[in-house]
Amino acid sequence: MSTPTAERRVEYMPLQAVEPALRNPKLHAHHEIRASIGRFGLAEVPLLDERTGHLVAGHGRIDQLSAMRDDGETPPDGVRVDPVTGDWLTPVIRGWSSRSDVEAEAYLVASNNLSTLGGWDQHALTTLLKEIADEDDSLLALTGWDGDDLADMLKLLEPPDLDELGEQLGDPDPADNWPIIRVKVPKHVAAAWRSHVETHDGDESAAFAALLEMDPGDPVPSDWQP
Repeated sequence: MSTPTAERRVEYMPLQAVEPALRNPKLHAHHEIRASIGRFGLAEVPLLDERTGHLVAGHGRIDQLSAMRDDGETPPDGVRVDPVTGDWLTPVIRGWSSRSDVEAEAYLVASNNLSTLGGWDQHALTTLLKEIADEDDSLLALTGWDGDDLADMLKLLEPPDLDELGEQLGDPDPADNWPIIRVKVPKHVAAAWRSHVETHDGDESAAFAALLEMDPGDPVPSDWQP
């Protein structure tokens, strides 16, 4: 059941009047958020809880707007200036209310975490980042990935060199019915593998066989030796 609230509206408030949540465990990429606002303006509007009078979303953006103001920067697109007081006025979504303090805190966590749970389609992401970098390299840095990240991601799309892989792994133990491969990889590589496995219904053998362009159901060659 949704919370009965007033109609949603955007209201401009002085930055210093926007109260943060009393507890907020979310850390922020301050430099990246500031760079994003500097390039794109304030594209996402913070959300205020009418019941508590505190923010439930947008803390990082409010923090960086305050820092930009204090450093004497020009107000970014989306932010107004009070002609009388000179205060920076930030848009804030009004009209939403939580039912309780615990619900407000649950939403605060959810608004930060839910977008990360879905992960990424690594192939589509890599392709998109490559196109962004080719068109305007300065935009790539604003995505949270850099050129080194993109280079690593592009390598994942390349077919493996099986001879090189075999030399690295060596021969399997004679007691192994199937060779076991353990590889320590960076987090984004592990995420790419999980995404690839999901496209094969969670079957790691099928996912690995697809990388080798093999059918895991094919019979073992008669001359195969462990």
